[in-house]
Amino acid sequence: MFLLFMRKFQIIFSLFMVTVLLLAGCDSSSSSSGNKAGSKYKEIETIELEGYIVKYGFFLDETGGILFWGEEDTVYSNNELGRYVWVDGDVESLDMDVYGTATALSDSGFLLNNVNDFNREPNHSLHQYNPKTGEDEEFLVGEDYDDLIHVGRGTYSEDANAYIHIVTNTDLEGVDTYIWNVETGEYTDLSIIQDLKDFVGGKLSLYPQLTLTNDLSTVYAIVENAGIFSYDVASSELE
Repeated sequence: MFLLFMRKFQIIFSLFMVTVLLLAGCDSSSSSSGNKAGSKYKEIETIELEGYIVKYGFFLDETGGILFWGEEDTVYSNNELGRYVWVDGDVESLDMDVYGTATALSDSGFLLNNVNDFNREPNHSLHQYNPKTGEDEEFLVGEDYDDLIHVGRGTYSEDANAYIHIVTNTDLEGVDTYIWNVETGEYTDLSIIQDLKDFVGGKLSLYPQLTLTNDLSTVYAIVENAGIFSYDVASSELE
């Protein structure tokens, strides 16, 4: 009974999100008057679901015109039924081997994900897919930086087409990170991980959360039990 209730709730919630947040439109008079009485909304599309919405896989682009989501057979099962993108009234089923759990939808409507292929050199790459045009691009990481990448919101700057690498094991000797300018193929080595370890006394309890400014000049880090830091890329100074 509980699972049936959860399933009904999941479907109702999903349709509510699709109908109200993504697909709602108001007339010209209501767009300038905010919540003025008489504002009108209309349903554009209803999307049928086969399973439960994946909790960490539900994204809208900044225009509300593209929706990306994943479905699983039961709540928190990690057994995904599929990944889908809605654009221009059509639902496209995506290859989960390429656009799986870690995929994110960027503000401008691109799907971003890292792909690992150990049958080639280098092993790791960034995939970028434009669901409006069907254009799919792959960018191989440099041989000297061929480790696991984590492309997504917060680690990827669309304005500069650049990615900041997130370190998942800070206990390794000499470990640090870098900025990858995907468009130019240039890499900028950073000392921020070692600087943070020095600040907290040699060991980080968790890997820091890093984000990059659009002009690639500053990295911000959140460190558990230590605070928020800024790192100047040009001078390598940490504050």
